[in-house]
Amino acid sequence: MIEINVEFPQNEVIQATAEIDNETHYISDININAKPEITGVTASVDNNTGTPYVDVTPTGTGTEYSFDLAFHNLKGEQGEQGETGATGQDGFSPSVTVEQTETGATITATDKDGTTTANLYNGVDGQDGTNAEITGATASVTNTVGTPSVTVTSGGTAQSRSFDFAFTNLKGEKGDTGSTGATGQDGFSPSASVTQTSGGATVSITDKDGTTTANITNGTDGQDGYSPTATVSQSGDVTTISITDKNGTTTESIDLSDYVKDSELSTVATTGDYDDLINKPPTPNPNPAYGTSSTAAATAQKVVSIPAITSLNVGQVLYIRPSTTSTVANSTIKLNDFDAYPMRYNNAAITTSTDSIVWNSAFVSIFVFDGSYWQFCGHGLDSNTTYSAMSVSEGTTGTATSSRVMRADYLKQIIQGTKLTGLSTSDSSDVVATDTVLGGIGKLQAQINASKILINITYDDLVTLKTNGELYEGAFYRIVDFVTTSNGASPNNNEPSRSAGHQFDIIIQALGTSNLADKGTCALHENDTYFANNNLGAWTVYYDIENDTTKYAWADTTNGKGVIYRLIDEFDNDLPYDFKNIQFYRDSANYTSIASYLTASDGYYYTFSKNSSGTITDKSLDALTHDNIIGQYIDANNTMLLLNTTFVHTSTTVTDTNNIGSSSYNNTFAGSCYGNTIGMVCHDNIVDNNFIYNNIGHAFRTNTIGTDCKSNKIGNYCYDNIISINFYYNQLGDYFYGNTISK
Repeated sequence: MIEINVEFPQNEVIQATAEIDNETHYISDININAKPEITGVTASVDNNTGTPYVDVTPTGTGTEYSFDLAFHNLKGEQGEQGETGATGQDGFSPSVTVEQTETGATITATDKDGTTTANLYNGVDGQDGTNAEITGATASVTNTVGTPSVTVTSGGTAQSRSFDFAFTNLKGEKGDTGSTGATGQDGFSPSASVTQTSGGATVSITDKDGTTTANITNGTDGQDGYSPTATVSQSGDVTTISITDKNGTTTESIDLSDYVKDSELSTVATTGDYDDLINKPPTPNPNPAYGTSSTAAATAQKVVSIPAITSLNVGQVLYIRPSTTSTVANSTIKLNDFDAYPMRYNNAAITTSTDSIVWNSAFVSIFVFDGSYWQFCGHGLDSNTTYSAMSVSEGTTGTATSSRVMRADYLKQIIQGTKLTGLSTSDSSDVVATDTVLGGIGKLQAQINASKILINITYDDLVTLKTNGELYEGAFYRIVDFVTTSNGASPNNNEPSRSAGHQFDIIIQALGTSNLADKGTCALHENDTYFANNNLGAWTVYYDIENDTTKYAWADTTNGKGVIYRLIDEFDNDLPYDFKNIQFYRDSANYTSIASYLTASDGYYYTFSKNSSGTITDKSLDALTHDNIIGQYIDANNTMLLLNTTFVHTSTTVTDTNNIGSSSYNNTFAGSCYGNTIGMVCHDNIVDNNFIYNNIGHAFRTNTIGTDCKSNKIGNYCYDNIISINFYYNQLGDYFYGNTISK
């Protein structure tokens, strides 16, 4: 016997018990604020045997409850076989007969209850049909073998019919090879012969039908040939050509005065008609032209031979390499057979001070002819005779007052040796174009002192500066091409990590020439819109420029640009990695209790995710996600690992003020989750919606928590538990494990 009792005492707790075979079973306590009303009861019974028991599941609010009763093992064990029953009555085989009548037939059926008859009547003749006319017929035959068949398809109307006959498999199987035929007649190979005769030749062809001959006669002789002759005579500009052939002589006179002579082909037309080549200037000289001279140093007239120059024109340029350096004034250049013309240096006559400049065996000198002089144009030799060189001492002390020239190596020494006497660092404003060098340096030093120097730099260039010890101590370096990457590492190999690739810049300070600070801040990447509504200047990052997998398990040694191993955003979310980019994979099949939250098209989720019909966005970009802190996870090899922890929402709900201890990983929270404090080594938990204000100790692991788990205080080592919905205001001690708690 099973009896269900539900009591409503004054202490606002429903007491529900089940009496099964005179044994009382406690079912549940239900807190209420007023005496509730039972609105319905449902029940189910399984088909099992064993010890009977019942699950009672209450649902509803504080004033209305319904109950579902699930009875188990009410079926009794199979009983012993009963005694043999009494002998049944003899069976009866029914019979059916059909008798033909004039109007149809009578059917008679006889069974154990008697005989039943039924009459069937013939139908009335129908009206005569109209004769049908066959209007056409078509047929087709396939080229296949097999069982022959035909498909007849009728068309048209009842009075006008057509038929299509489709025959298949009419072709017979391949027959056996026939017997060998009779031997054919012997073949005959035709032959041909040619016999030379006095009048030609006789051709004979013999085949199986006999011999056929044909005579071919020689042709008659042709007329004698004639070789033409030609003669040419000239008188003045008139040339006469006579040609004689078998028909006689033909003479033609041609006046060549209008045609170009060979001697005139060396000139080109510069004016007049294109075919007017008379009295034109000669072909232009090569310009510039190169030549050498071996004239003695003390000889004033320097001889140069360049045969290609046939006329001396204004603008002619010469490149001359002398074999000796001149030691004589008023020197001239004698080119080919032209007159000798004086050289000029700065349009002045050559003196003993300038002769070795314009005519030096160490260089190729350049001259241009102006009609009267060969003007010297240079050759790269320092030809300064006006300014003396400034010494290093004069440059450093600033004592030189006359115009001077300076050597580059001296200038370097002067710059390096100059003292910044009078340098002021009182002004840290931006350097402007009107600042003096000393003033600009002073401003820069003031900015360095105030930590205001910001240098945009790529990751590779920053690595090079650090490696070479060339960092500018005190300056801030903004890495303009930084982006978080991941090699896929995760505490759960079946749930790899990746980076979403949202770019922002990192700003880090140089503490020395080869030392960077660990702590820095961030800035919006140029033209970025993804983080446009966030205050990246309020972020704090802990950054390592190295991609070292022995320090950070997810470091990317191929494409990495350093590792962010802690990030605190403007909403005071504090996690040991770049939670704005790092994502973790989740397969909803492994999370049946919260599968409705895990519907991302590619299976990847941010640490703080919003799932809108399968589209995943980062919920940490808005202020509803704030003040969440999760400690680092460092393994026995002192390598930091990612947490593989995610909070997934499907609506605008909050995730805030959760504090989870170090070495916590592989946790998944669905829906609202806030105000919770969990100790160290919290891992592999699956938590449903409304996980709120719980205080849990260390080693909280491998638990599955239903909805509305609120305001509970749980000790250390709570693990391997399944807790159903509406679990709140409970206090559990240490080592609470292996339990199933239902509503």
